[in-house]
Amino acid sequence: MSETSSPTSTDGALLDDAAIEAFATKLGCARERAVPPKSSWLLAKGVKTGYDCTAGDIEYTVMRTEKAGQIGPALAEIKVRWAKGKPVSYVGGTNWAILASPEKGKRIPGLTQTTEAQKKVGEGKVTWA
Repeated sequence: MSETSSPTSTDGALLDDAAIEAFATKLGCARERAVPPKSSWLLAKGVKTGYDCTAGDIEYTVMRTEKAGQIGPALAEIKVRWAKGKPVSYVGGTNWAILASPEKGKRIPGLTQTTEAQKKVGEGKVTWA
């Protein structure tokens, strides 16, 4: 990969803020700057930056961790703290994840919405925490 090419999840690279901001744009969210965690949803251990946004009726949480291997534990924490132990579907890569919630304020990702998010960003794998 050259210095001018953008890393993608398919090459196993660690994605930066610009990459997750590009994902949000593809999802239809207004372009915003990714920020350090400040909402309770993003305060899972290991989350470096991210943000919540809405496109249509879907609430998205786009996040990244600093290191590989941290996204799984962060999502496991989200599963316990916010989903009350229910499975959480997400689109993820080496150090990033997108959660897509069909019900505003519920914060429980839906599989249909998660699959649609994966199609929109064109990267990552739909899986469960």
